[in-house]
Amino acid sequence: MADKIDVQVAASADGKNIKIEMTHEGKKTGFSIPPNFAGTFAAGLLNAAALCASKSGVRITPFSQTKDPTPSIFALANGVALGNLDKPDVVAMVFVFGGTELNIGLPRAALQPLGSALWADSASGQKQ
Repeated sequence: MADKIDVQVAASADGKNIKIEMTHEGKKTGFSIPPNFAGTFAAGLLNAAALCASKSGVRITPFSQTKDPTPSIFALANGVALGNLDKPDVVAMVFVFGGTELNIGLPRAALQPLGSALWADSASGQKQ
């Protein structure tokens, strides 16, 4: 089981930076990044997490359609588009959050289950 780390992420009072503070074993540390770097930072974190999983063998089973509702943090994008990527087996999706972009690659094989889940969700009118 992983050690518990309390993470707080917030906008600075003037809105010019994103403040990230972490507390682990009673020790607090933190840093700030400009908002336009958030997408690059998030993509770097996700790539590092994927690399850790490949090295350690610890993985979450991929979802086939919808995930059971559990409390989790999410960010609400204010825009999405398809991006260009030089990998024929991957679709690039670009999400916009305020003044930053987050680029996510999704294997083409995952598009059919995702599309089915979106179709079922929109047809039922239920919030997932």
